[in-house]
Amino acid sequence: MFQHLENTYKNGNVDTFVGWLLPKTYKNRTFFFYVGIIHKVKIRIILRLSSIVGFCHELSAIVSQIATPTVYHSDKETRRYSTVVGVNANDVKARVEERIVYLKRLIDHETRKLGDDTTNQLNKRSLIVAKKEKGYQYYIEENGKKGKTRSYVGKERMESARTLAQNSYDHKLLTIAREELRTLETFLRTYDAKSDRLEDCYRKLSDARKMLVLPTVPPAELYAAQWQEADYKRKEFKEGQQFYMTARGEKVRSKSEVLIADEMDRNNLFYRYECQLILPNGKIYYPDYTILNEKTRGLFYWEHLGKLGDPDYVNDNLVKLNDYAKAGIIPGINLILTFESDKVPLNTETVKEVIRTFF
Repeated sequence: MFQHLENTYKNGNVDTFVGWLLPKTYKNRTFFFYVGIIHKVKIRIILRLSSIVGFCHELSAIVSQIATPTVYHSDKETRRYSTVVGVNANDVKARVEERIVYLKRLIDHETRKLGDDTTNQLNKRSLIVAKKEKGYQYYIEENGKKGKTRSYVGKERMESARTLAQNSYDHKLLTIAREELRTLETFLRTYDAKSDRLEDCYRKLSDARKMLVLPTVPPAELYAAQWQEADYKRKEFKEGQQFYMTARGEKVRSKSEVLIADEMDRNNLFYRYECQLILPNGKIYYPDYTILNEKTRGLFYWEHLGKLGDPDYVNDNLVKLNDYAKAGIIPGINLILTFESDKVPLNTETVKEVIRTFF
């Protein structure tokens, strides 16, 4: 997906390749990516993700995977427990509500398409298909006062067969949509998304019991805290290499990374700086920031590309972004990208907008 950008960069002026990439997420689940090449070309890539497909994938994720044992610290004692990573209760409700909106639109569309008399017509007439050696033969079966009669559909009547087949499909689709709508509306009436009862099972224990229990589903705040405190493999600084300090006392490699880190800290985000990431193809990268979404417990990666005037740097990062995409780390979904050049530095408002959009 980044090959086109790479080719554009190679064909253009290095000094003018500059821009910023800021995804916007809307209720129709459309993501817009904007990359500007000053004085040359403006490219707009639109990824449209189906609400239906997205919903189905997300609901299937409720059947969670078992995570590797993790560690948190309590009263100077290191305790290990296995967690089941799943979908947050509020996210479940939001996805169901999205599906209900879609089903209502579908039902309205199919109802208007079929008309009032279609059901009666389908009760009186139906399409019968017979398999023959060289294809299919179609018959129209009618229910009359004297019983059922069947007539062959020749070429001159094929349009009638198409109409019957389409009406039958639309009627069945409408029936299924109404059944699913009733099921989901019933579910929402009884589902309490305000309080995640699975997390509350541990959260509401007395302090004395908490000291004895290893939670399979730890509350979000406990999970995030232990994730933040756990050790991880970092990218080393070379001896004598320049560094900058963030507000919480971390060494980073640029002023822009300080800006990003401090803004995340002000928004109480949980992140790791240059945490080792091993991709399925065996390649090892160190994303600038690995960020934990406290509610969903999903990970986001933030890469800031700050040397767009360096051709080798740009090409290396395009290779990395392609590797990320093959591993399911996609811009606008779980990968955040920001850019700058010598002439166009990163600004605070861009960082704030990115954080508001994703978190």
